[in-house]
Amino acid sequence: MNPERHARTIKLTCSPLTCCSPHEAQAQCGVLAHTPPMPTPIDLPPSLDTPPALTVIETLRTELAVLQEAVQRVEVHEAPILTARYLATLGEREYKLLQLQVDVRAYRRRIELAQAVCNRGHKLDLRAVADIDASVNTELQEWHQALKQREQDLVLAHFNLKTMQLLPDDEVQRAKQAYRQLARWLHPDAHPENAALFARFWPAVQSAYRACDVDELETLVQVIARELPDVPPVADDEALAQHLKELIAAQARQLADLQAQPPMCYRVQLDDAVWVARRCAEMDLAIHLEAAQLAALVGRFADLTASAAPGQE
Repeated sequence: MNPERHARTIKLTCSPLTCCSPHEAQAQCGVLAHTPPMPTPIDLPPSLDTPPALTVIETLRTELAVLQEAVQRVEVHEAPILTARYLATLGEREYKLLQLQVDVRAYRRRIELAQAVCNRGHKLDLRAVADIDASVNTELQEWHQALKQREQDLVLAHFNLKTMQLLPDDEVQRAKQAYRQLARWLHPDAHPENAALFARFWPAVQSAYRACDVDELETLVQVIARELPDVPPVADDEALAQHLKELIAAQARQLADLQAQPPMCYRVQLDDAVWVARRCAEMDLAIHLEAAQLAALVGRFADLTASAAPGQE
């Protein structure tokens, strides 16, 4: 019998009596009111006679599994939905502002290169202008890639808002519980001795969790429960406890970092109509100012290149 499953069963049925001797346990149940003391000790199940560290270790493993599930939930489910909401609300304005910023940067660089040609006493002909455009396009390649990526993000955001569905609360809780139990059994941070089971089943666990397939997760719990090896109870191991505490601290930091970064940091603001309206107004003003700056730069560059003649072949 797997000691973890056995320990859970004992906890549910006998936990109020575990702090007592067999004699006291019977007294609490009212048995000794009618039955004389037993002449020999009661043979308790092995899991009731394990070292105190077992409770500490398993508590730490459970805490680690809870944090692992929370990190996965943020990365796999909550962050994509919040990203889609943020981009659907503010993404179009952000994209337009970024586009203007790229154009402003490009024309500033064109003007710098055109003035450099003139300062060297060279003629600013059409060939020189073409060379300037080519140089600027190469320099701003990363910015153009960022624009392309932002455009793709906007398309994906609108698609996700149409297709993503939030699970009912009861199904969310079932998915959490199943994933936590599977992580507690399989994850190498908690049970390195189950590495073979981790390699065999973890991809299916991740796939089911990403797909919000509660039935599949609960089926995996039943299947893997039968596959777990019988191992002796965990002995008093301060090193293992310290290792688990360090892993818990690392997972807690990762979760805090995720929640402090976009899009998670906008969870509250996106539900605040006043904040959304103010943010839209701020971005509209930034777009107006950037567009005015771009118009001035375009005019200046046009003045510099107005007398450009065709280059000599």
